[in-house]
Amino acid sequence: MNARFACTVLLGCTLSLPLLAEDTPKAPSPEEQAMMEAYEKMGRVGDAHKSMARYVGRWTYENTMWMDPSAPPVTSTGTAEATAIWGGRYIETVFKGDYQGQPFEGRSFAGYDNLKGKYVATWIDSLSTGIFITYGDHDAATDTTTFHGEMDDPMKAGGKIPVRQVDRWIDADHYVFEWHESRDGKEAKTMEIRYARVQ
Repeated sequence: MNARFACTVLLGCTLSLPLLAEDTPKAPSPEEQAMMEAYEKMGRVGDAHKSMARYVGRWTYENTMWMDPSAPPVTSTGTAEATAIWGGRYIETVFKGDYQGQPFEGRSFAGYDNLKGKYVATWIDSLSTGIFITYGDHDAATDTTTFHGEMDDPMKAGGKIPVRQVDRWIDADHYVFEWHESRDGKEAKTMEIRYARVQ
């Protein structure tokens, strides 16, 4: 009986060795280690992300649009509320106002792309169906961030309109957004939004 019990225990221990080996964590290969480090760097929150925290808060805005160079500009007002999400990796801003008498809502996500080394911003709104994206750089001397992108031309199938956006800070509670479009090789400012902090 004792010999049979001893054999059973020995057999059980022998069969369980592979299972115990599987539970022991395996050191990553050099390739796996390099991949983990690359993904960590890609998702790291750095100074560029932290600098965007100044957008967080509630704002009022005055929007001026030059739809026709020969006509007076169209003006409107609204509010914007910006929130930092996912550990400060992005700033989500919700805009509410009106456009030619219609209720208007827009939403932007802005961040800093560690891989590209660029600031990035997206835009969607309740009057369109596309997603607009731009990439930009910050100039500390003028405290401006300039973005470039292309928007689809609604008047020309497949056409693109080069766009330059500028965020220019006046002080901690005021900044100006400028929108410039290039048509036939000529750039013109078609929109300016002035923001004032409420909270």
